Amino acid sequence: MQNFTLGDYAVVDFHEACAAAGIRVRALSSYYHGPVPPEDRNCLVINYSGLHPEQIQLLSDKLSHI
Repeated sequence: MQNFTLGDYAVVDFHEACAAAGIRVRALSSYYHGPVPPEDRNCLVINYSGLHPEQIQLLSDKLSHI
């Protein structure tokens, strides 16, 4: 299991680890068209709406190992 700090690269590292595990996530900062406020730098958007309950459990299990 990897540990991530709240530094500037935490979201990038987490995003890469999720991608390697087959999980697609987006940083909220990727939706900005200008400077990203500090409070939004480490915020992720994860959408569960298209998943069945058993898939959500699988995703939760995968995320717990990152």
